[in-house]
Amino acid sequence: HSKEHQARSERWKAIVSSERVGRAELLTALKDMDWYYGAKKTTAPEWTSTDVKTQTLLDAIKAVAASPPPGPQEMWRAANQVLPAGFSFGFLTEVLTYIHPGSCWELNNPVHEAVNLLGFRGWDDLERGEQNEQGKYFALRPLADGLRSALEFAGLGDPSYLDVDLLLFEIGRKPDNFPMLPVRIDPAALDALI
Repeated sequence: HSKEHQARSERWKAIVSSERVGRAELLTALKDMDWYYGAKKTTAPEWTSTDVKTQTLLDAIKAVAASPPPGPQEMWRAANQVLPAGFSFGFLTEVLTYIHPGSCWELNNPVHEAVNLLGFRGWDDLERGEQNEQGKYFALRPLADGLRSALEFAGLGDPSYLDVDLLLFEIGRKPDNFPMLPVRIDPAALDALI
Protein backbone atom coordinates (compact mmCIF):
# COMPACT_ATOMS: atom_id res chain seq x y z
CA HIS A 1 0.00 0.00 0.00
CA SER A 2 2.98 2.31 0.62
CA LYS A 3 4.10 2.09 -3.01
CA GLU A 4 0.55 2.87 -4.14
CA HIS A 5 0.46 5.96 -1.92
CA GLN A 6 3.84 7.10 -3.24
CA ALA A 7 2.70 6.58 -6.85
CA ARG A 8 -0.48 8.56 -6.15
CA SER A 9 1.58 11.33 -4.61
CA GLU A 10 3.87 11.53 -7.64
CA ARG A 11 0.85 11.47 -10.00
CA TRP A 12 -0.90 14.35 -8.19
CA LYS A 13 2.29 16.40 -7.99
CA ALA A 14 2.69 15.98 -11.76
CA ILE A 15 -0.97 16.88 -12.37
CA VAL A 16 -0.83 20.15 -10.44
CA SER A 17 2.46 21.16 -12.08
CA SER A 18 1.36 20.33 -15.63
CA GLU A 19 0.11 22.95 -18.05
CA ARG A 20 -2.39 20.55 -19.58
CA VAL A 21 -3.93 17.38 -18.18
CA GLY A 22 -6.21 15.18 -20.21
CA ARG A 23 -9.65 14.08 -19.09
CA ALA A 24 -8.66 10.40 -19.02
CA GLU A 25 -5.54 11.14 -16.96
CA LEU A 26 -7.51 13.11 -14.37
CA LEU A 27 -10.28 10.50 -14.22
CA THR A 28 -7.66 7.77 -13.65
CA ALA A 29 -6.10 9.79 -10.81
CA LEU A 30 -9.52 10.42 -9.22
CA LYS A 31 -10.53 6.76 -9.45
CA ASP A 32 -7.24 5.73 -7.83
CA MET A 33 -7.91 7.77 -4.68
CA ASP A 34 -9.26 6.31 -1.44
CA TRP A 35 -11.89 9.07 -1.65
CA TYR A 36 -13.35 7.45 -4.76
CA TYR A 37 -14.40 4.31 -2.88
CA GLY A 38 -16.58 6.31 -0.51
CA ALA A 39 -17.74 8.91 -3.03
CA LYS A 40 -20.73 8.99 -5.27
CA LYS A 41 -19.38 7.06 -8.26
CA THR A 42 -20.79 9.58 -10.74
CA THR A 43 -18.86 12.58 -9.36
CA ALA A 44 -15.47 11.84 -10.95
CA PRO A 45 -16.83 10.88 -14.40
CA GLU A 46 -19.17 13.89 -14.37
CA TRP A 47 -16.31 16.32 -13.68
CA THR A 48 -14.13 14.79 -16.39
CA SER A 49 -16.86 14.47 -19.03
CA THR A 50 -15.90 17.65 -20.92
CA ASP A 51 -12.73 19.66 -21.35
CA VAL A 52 -14.38 22.66 -19.66
CA LYS A 53 -15.41 20.68 -16.56
CA THR A 54 -12.00 19.00 -16.40
CA GLN A 55 -10.26 22.37 -16.54
CA THR A 56 -12.61 23.81 -13.90
CA LEU A 57 -11.82 20.96 -11.52
CA LEU A 58 -8.08 21.17 -12.26
CA ASP A 59 -8.06 24.92 -11.68
CA ALA A 60 -9.81 24.42 -8.32
CA ILE A 61 -7.38 21.69 -7.23
CA LYS A 62 -4.38 23.75 -8.34
CA ALA A 63 -5.70 26.81 -6.49
CA VAL A 64 -6.03 24.86 -3.26
CA ALA A 65 -2.75 22.98 -3.73
CA ALA A 66 -0.71 26.12 -4.50
CA SER A 67 -0.88 27.16 -0.87
CA PRO A 68 -2.35 24.64 1.58
CA PRO A 69 -5.04 26.23 3.76
CA PRO A 70 -3.36 27.48 6.96
CA GLY A 71 -6.43 27.45 9.18
CA PRO A 72 -9.99 26.16 9.62
CA GLN A 73 -11.68 29.09 7.85
CA GLU A 74 -9.45 28.77 4.78
CA MET A 75 -9.95 25.00 4.79
CA TRP A 76 -13.72 25.51 4.90
CA ARG A 77 -13.51 27.94 1.99
CA ALA A 78 -11.41 25.51 -0.05
CA ALA A 79 -13.82 22.63 0.60
CA ASN A 80 -17.03 24.58 0.13
CA GLN A 81 -16.31 27.43 -2.26
CA VAL A 82 -13.29 26.48 -4.35
CA LEU A 83 -13.84 22.79 -5.03
CA PRO A 84 -16.91 21.83 -7.07
CA ALA A 85 -19.89 20.18 -5.41
CA GLY A 86 -19.39 16.49 -4.76
CA PHE A 87 -15.75 16.80 -3.75
CA SER A 88 -15.81 16.28 -0.01
CA PHE A 89 -13.58 17.44 2.80
CA GLY A 90 -12.06 13.95 2.75
CA PHE A 91 -11.15 14.47 -0.91
CA LEU A 92 -9.54 17.80 -0.09
CA THR A 93 -7.37 16.39 2.70
CA GLU A 94 -6.39 13.35 0.64
CA VAL A 95 -5.33 15.32 -2.43
CA LEU A 96 -3.45 17.84 -0.26
CA THR A 97 -1.64 14.98 1.47
CA TYR A 98 -0.56 13.55 -1.89
CA ILE A 99 0.67 16.94 -3.09
CA HIS A 100 2.16 18.15 0.23
CA PRO A 101 2.98 14.97 2.20
CA GLY A 102 5.33 16.85 4.52
CA SER A 103 2.78 19.41 5.65
CA CYS A 104 -0.75 18.03 5.11
CA TRP A 105 -2.46 14.96 6.54
CA GLU A 106 -5.67 13.10 5.81
CA LEU A 107 -8.91 13.21 7.72
CA ASN A 108 -11.51 10.77 6.46
CA ASN A 109 -13.64 7.96 7.87
CA PRO A 110 -10.78 5.42 8.16
CA VAL A 111 -8.68 8.01 10.02
CA HIS A 112 -11.62 8.78 12.34
CA GLU A 113 -11.98 5.07 13.10
CA ALA A 114 -8.26 4.58 13.78
CA VAL A 115 -7.86 7.60 16.04
CA ASN A 116 -10.93 6.50 17.96
CA LEU A 117 -9.27 3.09 18.46
CA LEU A 118 -6.24 4.97 19.79
CA GLY A 119 -8.48 6.79 22.22
CA PHE A 120 -7.71 10.18 20.70
CA ARG A 121 -9.82 12.85 22.33
CA GLY A 122 -8.15 15.93 20.85
CA TRP A 123 -11.35 17.24 19.40
CA ASP A 124 -13.47 16.74 22.53
CA ASP A 125 -12.47 20.18 23.79
CA LEU A 126 -13.14 22.06 20.57
CA GLU A 127 -15.34 25.11 20.91
CA ARG A 128 -18.85 24.84 19.54
CA GLY A 129 -18.01 26.57 16.24
CA GLU A 130 -14.89 24.42 15.76
CA GLN A 131 -16.59 21.02 15.97
CA ASN A 132 -16.61 20.59 12.21
CA GLU A 133 -14.28 18.69 9.92
CA GLN A 134 -11.99 21.70 9.54
CA GLY A 135 -11.63 22.14 13.30
CA LYS A 136 -11.06 18.41 13.76
CA TYR A 137 -8.43 18.44 11.00
CA PHE A 138 -6.28 20.99 12.80
CA ALA A 139 -6.92 19.39 16.22
CA LEU A 140 -5.51 16.13 14.79
CA ARG A 141 -2.14 17.76 14.04
CA PRO A 142 -0.46 16.96 17.39
CA LEU A 143 -1.37 13.27 17.10
CA ALA A 144 -0.27 13.16 13.45
CA ASP A 145 3.02 14.81 14.42
CA GLY A 146 3.48 12.37 17.31
CA LEU A 147 2.86 9.37 15.07
CA ARG A 148 5.26 10.77 12.51
CA SER A 149 7.93 11.12 15.21
CA ALA A 150 7.22 7.59 16.43
CA LEU A 151 7.65 6.24 12.88
CA GLU A 152 10.96 8.07 12.60
CA PHE A 153 12.05 6.70 15.99
CA ALA A 154 11.08 3.20 14.79
CA GLY A 155 13.57 3.57 11.93
CA LEU A 156 11.42 4.70 9.02
CA GLY A 157 13.87 7.47 8.14
CA ASP A 158 12.05 10.65 7.27
CA PRO A 159 8.37 9.70 7.37
CA SER A 160 5.69 11.90 5.86
CA TYR A 161 2.02 12.23 6.65
CA LEU A 162 1.44 9.64 3.92
CA ASP A 163 3.22 7.19 6.23
CA VAL A 164 1.03 8.33 9.14
CA ASP A 165 -2.04 7.71 6.98
CA LEU A 166 -0.83 4.20 6.18
CA LEU A 167 -0.21 3.48 9.86
CA LEU A 168 -3.68 4.73 10.79
CA PHE A 169 -5.18 2.69 7.93
CA GLU A 170 -3.50 -0.46 9.27
CA ILE A 171 -4.55 0.28 12.86
CA GLY A 172 -8.14 0.73 11.73
CA ARG A 173 -8.07 -2.32 9.49
CA LYS A 174 -6.37 -4.72 11.89
CA PRO A 175 -6.23 -3.29 15.41
CA ASP A 176 -5.29 -6.70 16.83
CA ASN A 177 -1.96 -6.41 14.98
CA PHE A 178 -1.04 -3.52 17.28
CA PRO A 179 -1.12 -4.94 20.81
CA MET A 180 1.66 -2.59 21.86
CA LEU A 181 -0.59 0.42 21.45
CA PRO A 182 -2.35 1.52 24.60
CA VAL A 183 -6.10 1.69 24.57
CA ARG A 184 -5.88 5.46 24.96
CA ILE A 185 -3.04 7.53 23.62
CA ASP A 186 -2.51 11.24 23.33
CA PRO A 187 0.27 13.21 21.62
CA ALA A 188 1.91 14.14 24.94
CA ALA A 189 2.21 10.44 25.82
CA LEU A 190 3.72 9.71 22.41
CA ASP A 191 6.20 12.53 22.77
CA ALA A 192 7.19 11.20 26.20
CA LEU A 193 8.03 7.84 24.61
CA ILE A 194 10.53 9.31 22.15
